[in-house]
Amino acid sequence: CFFFFKQKTAYEMQRGLVGSEMCIRDRYQRRVHGIINLQMVTLAKYVLPKLAYELTGLEPVISRNILDVHYNKHHLTYINNLNVAMEQLQDAIAKQDLPKIVSLQPTIIFNGGSHINHSMYWENLAPISGLGGKLPSPDSPLSKKVHEDWGSFDKLIEYFTKRTTAIKGSGWGWLVMNKAVKKLEYLETHDQDTISMLPDVVPLLTIDVWEHAYYLDYKNARAEYMKNIWKIVNWETVEKRFASTLQLNDQSNQLNAVSYTHLRAHETREDLVCRLLL
Repeated sequence: CFFFFKQKTAYEMQRGLVGSEMCIRDRYQRRVHGIINLQMVTLAKYVLPKLAYELTGLEPVISRNILDVHYNKHHLTYINNLNVAMEQLQDAIAKQDLPKIVSLQPTIIFNGGSHINHSMYWENLAPISGLGGKLPSPDSPLSKKVHEDWGSFDKLIEYFTKRTTAIKGSGWGWLVMNKAVKKLEYLETHDQDTISMLPDVVPLLTIDVWEHAYYLDYKNARAEYMKNIWKIVNWETVEKRFASTLQLNDQSNQLNAVSYTHLRAHETREDLVCRLLL
């Protein structure tokens, strides 16, 4: 490597340095423009997602009373708090108030995570008279993957139920697709942390075990709630999310292959220096 660089002419070295400087300056300018653009954007308000069923639709597993409180009060409160925090964030960015920007992060993470988690939770449920509790067909891609990674749906549900019931305090149980190892895995998060904060993990199913999700119906019997919840799990939405991960993976592989070939075919000396440095 030393010999290779030693053989470069002064002109070639200058071209390489100038190209690197331009690359660095370009990335800096794009970041600055991004902040300016964010200041100019008016953020849309987050709203309560519409349920695909009536408030009585999940009975007898979840009563109308608890669904009404959980959906129309708890979830809505998280959304309202998120919208207030986002407005404050936009104002802080416009004023370049870094302490305020930093101080808002916990509030946004908590309420934003809650909005993400609850929105998925509602989609994961369905009436018993509809799709609730109905497993995918044995020859579906999801069923095959469950049997490959877990042995059966019964074993997956048993493990999920045991682990989620045992979560200390408040939290969420998750079935996810780990793209890095290409396996279906169980994960859990506490409070309102969301699984989207983790890399290479795609959420497929989540169950809420905050007390407000079940206490009015089950009191302190979380295990009973976890036992019954599977009667209203909407496996069709789980199956659709799993199918989308397969499509995204195929598209990503194709795009990476095309991009890699194209970049290498058209890469200039300056591009190479930029890629190596950054």
